[in-house]
Amino acid sequence: MVESKKISVLVPVYNVREYLSKCLDSLERQTYRNLEIIFVDDASTDGSADFVEKNLCRFANARLIRHEQNKNLFLTRISAMKECTGDYIICLDSDDYVDSDYYETLLSRMLETDADMSLGDFVMEGGNANIPRSIFNKESYLGEEIMEYLFFSRENRIYSVWNKMIRRDCFDAGLADLMKMVDGAEGINICEDNIFLFVFSYHAKKLVGCHGSEYHYVQHRNQSCTDFDRQKLIMQFESFDKATERIVAFFKSKGIFEKYKDHLYDRYMSIFSFLKQNALKIGISNDLDLKRYTDNRKSYMARFQPSPKFQNSILLGRSYIEKHKKIADIFKKKTDQTT
Repeated sequence: MVESKKISVLVPVYNVREYLSKCLDSLERQTYRNLEIIFVDDASTDGSADFVEKNLCRFANARLIRHEQNKNLFLTRISAMKECTGDYIICLDSDDYVDSDYYETLLSRMLETDADMSLGDFVMEGGNANIPRSIFNKESYLGEEIMEYLFFSRENRIYSVWNKMIRRDCFDAGLADLMKMVDGAEGINICEDNIFLFVFSYHAKKLVGCHGSEYHYVQHRNQSCTDFDRQKLIMQFESFDKATERIVAFFKSKGIFEKYKDHLYDRYMSIFSFLKQNALKIGISNDLDLKRYTDNRKSYMARFQPSPKFQNSILLGRSYIEKHKKIADIFKKKTDQTT
């Protein structure tokens, strides 16, 4: 295909030295050559940044941005987004890799359909490889259908930003909203994908699916939710609090909160319950700091303001963890920016 369109690939990096070779190899093998690759190292301590810097010469258009202090994943992605100049933008986690024609496949589909966003196939490697793939039964999703499909339907099972390619005009509109969220956003590494995806899906008018080439999501021990690590669990609660605060504020600013508040409450109370289960495993009764976070359920209920009828259905015995086990399993896999 004619390579007149530039694709920006945004790669956050944090302590993933042992996985970087495969990631960079997959970028070097891409059949589509008009790529701008932006690496952002979030103050790695394992030599990741130096490795990337030594390998920049392998690419026609690649650069490395270094954070002097660790900011975690939300702000690391923002650093890359502010610098990219591509006509189409997509993220790649630095411990993952993609098939050689992945970006060409997504771009071709978007150009054929005049889409604002495309959703690519993925495969899980290691860990729980049985997470169901997204079911894309329509030719395209339009307008509000996009957000409803990506977050609130049973057909989509993973809420990532790394398998979504976004057209520039949609990206710019979303980035303007995201920049309103950066103050005080240090430490967000849980639900950060949700923030990006909610914002971009709100601005997208057409979403299409792409099949035949895959993103390889590599599951490994370092990225799993650290059930028995007290400090990291506290950081996860703090990250969850900051992320959900921004999500609720975004929905309210767009006048769609009332329409989706029950869905939001359902989704995020399941994640809160998941974190609380992990806290129980390390004995919150003897840890006042953790107990302070796990006792916050009423404050989250107030934040999401579920309708009385919906809330009553919860009080009658509805189980978040059982109803959303698949969501919790997916969520558990990716927290590679904790410090």
